[in-house]
Amino acid sequence: MRKIIITVIIMSVMISNVYSQGAERKIAFYANSGISGPLGPQGFKDGWGAGVTFGFAAGYKTTSKLILGIYADFNSFNFRDEKLINDAGLQGYGIGIEGGKSRITSYGFNARYYLDARKKEARPYLVFNIGGINLTGSDIYVSYAGNTFLLAEWVGNETAMAVALGAGLEVYLSPKISLFADAKFSLAYTDEENTKYLPVRIGLSFY
Repeated sequence: MRKIIITVIIMSVMISNVYSQGAERKIAFYANSGISGPLGPQGFKDGWGAGVTFGFAAGYKTTSKLILGIYADFNSFNFRDEKLINDAGLQGYGIGIEGGKSRITSYGFNARYYLDARKKEARPYLVFNIGGINLTGSDIYVSYAGNTFLLAEWVGNETAMAVALGAGLEVYLSPKISLFADAKFSLAYTDEENTKYLPVRIGLSFY
C-alpha cells in the first residue's frame, strides 16, 4: 500500500511539472489511491475482504462546473482465508491457505460535476463513470505439513459493462493543484449476479 501511494505521488509530481507553466488550462489530470470493499453478490461479500485501489484519469473542462474525460482504476480484494479456516473448525492444526485474490480493472468515460461553479478553497462534487471492467482472480491453495494442494480453481474471469456514481470533496492547495477524496458505488453487470463494490479514494488533481 505504501509503495503504491509513493508511486502515485511521484507520477503526479512529474505530471505537475510538465503542466505547471502558462495560463489556466482546460486539461486536468488525476491520480488516486485508497481502499476498495466488496458489496455483492453475497458470496463475493462474504468470501473476500477490502483491498487496495489506485487509478489515473484525464479530463477536459467543458464548463466551470463540468469536467469530462477518461479513467482507469485497479481494485484488488483479499480472500478471507482465516474466515474459511475458522468456519471449517480447522484453526490450530497448522493449515494455511494461499492465493484467492480477486481483481477488478475498470476503464471508460467519467464526468466530474461540481456543485458550485466558483473555484474556491473547497468544492463538493459528484462523479459518474460508464465503461467496462475485467474481473480476474487466482487459484486457492491449501498448505499442510510442507505440502501444498489445489483447493479451488479460479474460473470466474469475465468482462462486463459497468457504471459508478459517487461524491467527494476537492480542496485546492494552489491554483493548479488540489487534493480530493471521494467514494464511488460501482456496479458491474456480470453474469448471473451483478458485482458491486465501493472504492474510497484520496488523490491529487493537476490543472
